[in-house]
Amino acid sequence: MESLEYLVPVFGSTILGLIGSIIGKHKGRTGAGFLFGALLGPIGWMVIWLGPNMRSRKCPFCAEWVQPDARVCKHCRRDIVPGAPSRASAASGPTAAPPTVDGTIQQYERWKKSKGW
Repeated sequence: MESLEYLVPVFGSTILGLIGSIIGKHKGRTGAGFLFGALLGPIGWMVIWLGPNMRSRKCPFCAEWVQPDARVCKHCRRDIVPGAPSRASAASGPTAAPPTVDGTIQQYERWKKSKGW
């Protein structure tokens, strides 16, 4: 009987983790639900339940959460493209190159020359 004493916490943590994964499944966070449920129990369930829904995305116009396949935002009623990146992520894409040191120095030299310095 003494050799089975270690199974009680393992079995209990597994049950708590499975409940957490069921809660997390509805939010798109199954793995996190299991982990938080197994380690924190009911507190982990609350963390997952109150946490963000990973199955939704933000509307690029009003920044409210909508379903990933939505074609019209339910908040601002504007047409959105399913799966398209928002305006913020599109603006910081690979086309926006950071300024180089040489370009900055050249701009400064041109500015100095235009001022007559």
